Amino acid sequence: MAASKTTFSRFPLTAYSEEVISFVSDDSGDWIVLNCPGIICPTMNQTTGAAMAIAHGTFQVLNGGTAYTATTTSIVYDTDSPDSTTRLSGGYYVETTSGEYIYVLNDSAPTANTGTLTVVRGCLGTTASATGVATTNVLQIKNVIVTAADVNCRVNIRGVILPSEYRSPLFTE
Repeated sequence: MAASKTTFSRFPLTAYSEEVISFVSDDSGDWIVLNCPGIICPTMNQTTGAAMAIAHGTFQVLNGGTAYTATTTSIVYDTDSPDSTTRLSGGYYVETTSGEYIYVLNDSAPTANTGTLTVVRGCLGTTASATGVATTNVLQIKNVIVTAADVNCRVNIRGVILPSEYRSPLFTE
């Protein structure tokens, strides 16, 4: 077997911020909307120290049969998880299945399950692509965290806060 070349992505940051949230979880599927553009590398622990499963909330793309391109700046969605009706009206990131980070300038219906996102494509050093924004593709909402464990205790979430400046070259090689 031949060795393969490994490419690393670097994080050219001089400093970063870590978000720490503490709340009482009373059921699986609890969710929290962070008052920041989003976090990466989230971890969640019970106050006893036990690790818990965690995920970002998601949108499902609904393009009505017309293919989106890498330059599309309006994306129609249906909420997927959580089935919440509380989000920020803008100022957060979503990530496509292809790894593109998209900055949401405006969510037309942050208190409803369907709406349209007005966005900036190819943020944080990622490349805008039609891949990942086809109908029924899932977009991760980087500032919505969903618990996967059914517990009734205080939990702590930690993660690195994404920069509010969407032109920052965070994910560059």
